Amino acid sequence: MLKSHPDITIVGEAANGASALKEIKSKQPDLVFLDIRMPKLSGIDLVDTLKTAAPPVIVFITAHDAYAVAAFQRCAFDYLLKPFDQERFDQTLARVRQRFRAARDADFGRRLREVLDRHAAPCAGLSPNAEMSAATNAETTSERLTRFVIKEAGRVFFVPVQAADGLEASGNYVGLHVGGKTHLIHETLAHLEQSLDPRKFLRIHRSTIVNVERIKELQPFANGEFVVILQDGTRLKLSRSFRDRANAVLGLA
Repeated sequence: MLKSHPDITIVGEAANGASALKEIKSKQPDLVFLDIRMPKLSGIDLVDTLKTAAPPVIVFITAHDAYAVAAFQRCAFDYLLKPFDQERFDQTLARVRQRFRAARDADFGRRLREVLDRHAAPCAGLSPNAEMSAATNAETTSERLTRFVIKEAGRVFFVPVQAADGLEASGNYVGLHVGGKTHLIHETLAHLEQSLDPRKFLRIHRSTIVNVERIKELQPFANGEFVVILQDGTRLKLSRSFRDRANAVLGLA
């Protein structure tokens, strides 16, 4: 199926999970097609074991649909259920290419943001009182992010932080959700969390931050967890480890 995609170079194959882990660590591929039921180490266990700064895009290929939830919990890019045809395979590769383009654009956006931050012009032409006010405000908000830099399809644009619905971790990238669209940013969720106003952006899960203004409702879930429902109907899980912080920010008992 890869023969019709000359831009794809196969750098290795493995007959079992243990060999696949060594191959991935050694050759550091961009994309891995991974079975789930393998000798010595399953595909799920392989992903759990793989600890790299830049993990590859993982596409699971299996005849067993029972592992789909476990796969996507591990940030699988796609889940190809056997049997599948060339058309379905090509659709996955098209999405992979789009992901790589978005990643390159996100990296450019990160570097552009760093340049803008280094060369940000100081306030000029302010009255003395305004200067004092700006200086005081800068002391408390100098580290706060005010806009996201996005590069997509050859153009650069800016998204005010207050326009974001939420952010979701995706490996070394973060998916920025804005008005039903998702933009990829080359940042970690932990770093962005430090740059956002904690009174306005709430961490509800290890991989999810939401804009407090977008929260419409909380519904009890199992084991002391809650379902967070946003204004657009999106349902997210509030895990127990982040519940105390959510209570404080949302003013709950």
